[in-house]
Amino acid sequence: MDVKELNNIFDLSKKTDSITASLQTKTCAVLINMLENSPGMILGDDVGMGKTYVAIATAAYYLTKNPEKSIIIITPSWQLNAKWYKELNKFLEVNLININYPFNPNDIKTIKGDYLSYIQEIKEKSKVAKIILIPVNVFVSIGWKNEKSFFLSCWFKHRRLWGTTREKVLKALGGNENIKSPTDFYDIGISYEDMDESWYENLDKANISGKSIDDDTVSYIWEELKELRYKAINSVLPDASLLILDEAHNMKNENTVRRQSLERVIYNKFDKAIFLTATPFQLSVSELKSVMRLFEAGKSPMELKQKFQQNINLMFTEMQKYIALTSEFQCFVGRLTEADNYILEKMICGENVKGINIDIENTYKLYLSVYEQKVNLENVMKNVIIRNVKKKDKYRNEVIGALNSEERTGIPLFKDSLIPFAMAEKAIFELMKRGDQTFIANAKQTLTSSYSSSVNSSLYKLEDLPSLNILKKMDIEKLDHPKINSVVDEVVENLNNGNKTLIFCNRIKTVEELEKRISEHLDKNYNKDIKRLFQDNTEKSFENYYKRFYNKNDISWILLQESYINSVLIPVIKLCGGKNNILPKAQSIKDSVTRLYLRYNRSVKANYMYLKRIVEHLVFKEVLSKFKWKKVVYDFSTDLFDTVSNILNENYIENGIYLTNDDAADEKYDNTDENEIRNISISVINKIITFNGIWDRYSDKLNMLNPSERYSLVSAMIGFLRVDKRFLIELRNNMVKNPNRSDNFCLNKTFRKRNILDWESAYGRFIEKYISTESETARKEMILGLKSTKIVDKCTGETTNERREKIMAGFNTPFNPKVLIATSTMSEGIDLQEECKRVIHYDLEWNPASLEQRVGRIDRINSLISKLQVNDGRETLDVFYPYIKNTIDESIYRTVKDREKWFNLILGGTPQWDTFEIDPEITSISPNVFKQIQIDLGVGLVK
Repeated sequence: MDVKELNNIFDLSKKTDSITASLQTKTCAVLINMLENSPGMILGDDVGMGKTYVAIATAAYYLTKNPEKSIIIITPSWQLNAKWYKELNKFLEVNLININYPFNPNDIKTIKGDYLSYIQEIKEKSKVAKIILIPVNVFVSIGWKNEKSFFLSCWFKHRRLWGTTREKVLKALGGNENIKSPTDFYDIGISYEDMDESWYENLDKANISGKSIDDDTVSYIWEELKELRYKAINSVLPDASLLILDEAHNMKNENTVRRQSLERVIYNKFDKAIFLTATPFQLSVSELKSVMRLFEAGKSPMELKQKFQQNINLMFTEMQKYIALTSEFQCFVGRLTEADNYILEKMICGENVKGINIDIENTYKLYLSVYEQKVNLENVMKNVIIRNVKKKDKYRNEVIGALNSEERTGIPLFKDSLIPFAMAEKAIFELMKRGDQTFIANAKQTLTSSYSSSVNSSLYKLEDLPSLNILKKMDIEKLDHPKINSVVDEVVENLNNGNKTLIFCNRIKTVEELEKRISEHLDKNYNKDIKRLFQDNTEKSFENYYKRFYNKNDISWILLQESYINSVLIPVIKLCGGKNNILPKAQSIKDSVTRLYLRYNRSVKANYMYLKRIVEHLVFKEVLSKFKWKKVVYDFSTDLFDTVSNILNENYIENGIYLTNDDAADEKYDNTDENEIRNISISVINKIITFNGIWDRYSDKLNMLNPSERYSLVSAMIGFLRVDKRFLIELRNNMVKNPNRSDNFCLNKTFRKRNILDWESAYGRFIEKYISTESETARKEMILGLKSTKIVDKCTGETTNERREKIMAGFNTPFNPKVLIATSTMSEGIDLQEECKRVIHYDLEWNPASLEQRVGRIDRINSLISKLQVNDGRETLDVFYPYIKNTIDESIYRTVKDREKWFNLILGGTPQWDTFEIDPEITSISPNVFKQIQIDLGVGLVK
């Protein structure tokens, strides 16, 4: 298999840049070649490098070679199952080259619980699926109520349990004593006759002969009923040429139900397997071995499995040698003086240095041993693992401790926080004194997170700790928390500079408090401006002001609309070789406007929406009658031709640009009954003709869209501006400052660059991306993103899927939310990279891999930082580690950074040597020297 053959199947450069696409395609080719002689491979690329797309591309190849066999994809959650489904559809829409390729959207089936039984759903969808997506949760459960009852009834029939014995078992299991015969169950997906007698072998060992059934036997029966269900699912799963397991590190523990259920269900159901994980070496040796044992569940020949196991054993032997040598090397380097380090670096770089001391000589010899062992280990590991990594040190900037200071020291405890922290520490001491260690670590972390989290913690519920009782009387929730204050100030400052921020917290109460405090800070600034601009009855005056942009009876309604005369007609005139001065004067069309207006005034209460459409319709009709425009415009763009044709159609006046009544959303603040337009002046008509608004600057792009899409996109963007408080304040501010200038002038002045958001650039970037996006699925997501209205929003386990989708889509636009506060539910498999380059680890994790997963939400393919780096190599992706000085926060930071330092050697990541410790006493040797002994499991770029 070579890259050229794969390039005849798909083109990954349509979704990303050519360098990344080249790397992904090469990775796909290497995977396919390695799988020829192995039951499976681990794809362990860095977070955000496109493992999903590489796996999909590999699946596409397998479907071309084995069209009679399916692909099974196991995902870790319902949410990621839906994401995989979207990515597969995008691949089909954008990347697939061969139009005769036997694979279309109808061939992708996802298990989502829309049948009476999961078994039935898997069975029916497997019949027609070429790719079937299954969240592992489906395997874990013993099933819905009817599934449980069905398997129990099958066992009763098999065992011939009737009468009192049957009742005794049901009573012990807490089951329904009216359980039916297996033949009475429908839509289970399997019948009693389909189940082999051998399936009951272990279940039949349950001792039910006594007068009663003990708890151990009850547990045994339930476990074996699960096994019965696993066999049933296994029997209806299709035979797959390839199994893809996402987030494979979640299967590290062989004793969990999740792992056991997966292993039973997939047994002997796949030829080859690819396991995806960005963190393969966060696992212990035994855990990594455990994950790799899952490969043996496939149908590879025994000799291939044995050879694979030998490679695994050799890999772990070589890995232990490498880790031991690197640890020893670390100690040796740490004992050298700065002068010694300088000499050692020269020797490592190939210079011949004479007269060295014994410490340098021994360290250099050890370095050579490490390098040799590194090569040995790489050669073995590449048979099992592919891992491409990013050069993170080139663009990541770590901000540590106090966020408003360049000093790498923690956030200080200010005066009001000294006593609460002191009393909490004393309460913890009192707890330790009586020998209770249960709450200590959690209590310390909740206190450094927020006072509200601390108050809602388990420790706070205790009543027999004197210091804690004093703390309770202080009502600490009303006090300012040092870390909350520091983060809020930093986030708001950067928000005012137009920067989005992603914040990760582990505690719901902290999430809620951050959302509240940041929102209050912003509202305080907004309200100050509103009070200045609307001095009388401030709140009501501002409400009436923004309602004007919804009210079709108010001339302000027109301000945010697209002027088709400027954005459509004038480009058409230029295409036909004409000039702008051909537009009619308002006086010349006044009578025609009036006649049409009166017609609509009799049937529908008229407003500026109808007036605008009437003027546009008449102007288009008069101007285009002077040109043979149809062939010119049609040859240029069929979409532009359709737009012009629709405006010329008289139905446009009533129904809008795609001839369907499309303005129901504006009815919210439409006060037609109060103020009908009775007099149409020449000046109003002239305003409509000459008004260029804010959308004509994007006319080149908008004219590439069909009328329906054009309307949907522009109306969605208008909808966002109507609720963008900062934009409306800025617009009002410019109107107050420029009382003698037109509304059109003030509108365009506002739309240009401002400190909180460069609206002109943001909308331009959004429209550019929308036009260049070939996937209809992705375009719909972009439109959905414009419907997210909160500047500061949150995603937790309590957030509904529908709301989560809207928030994520919005965060990936230049618009709202601008600050997203999330728990661990958003730390894996989520794409948030398109408009954000800042992440805050508000609550630190002990595991560096968990922190890297968080950063990976914004450090991904097609990220904002990757685009900015192209234009300015000084741009950075900022990663914040706020911690309170001399608290458990600081201990966590020190521990995680120490782990990260040496994890990076084995992971092949790029360590940032200047940030491994808070007060580093680090070798002066160049980081480039240490990179030479890092493990490299990448495939390299295509030449």
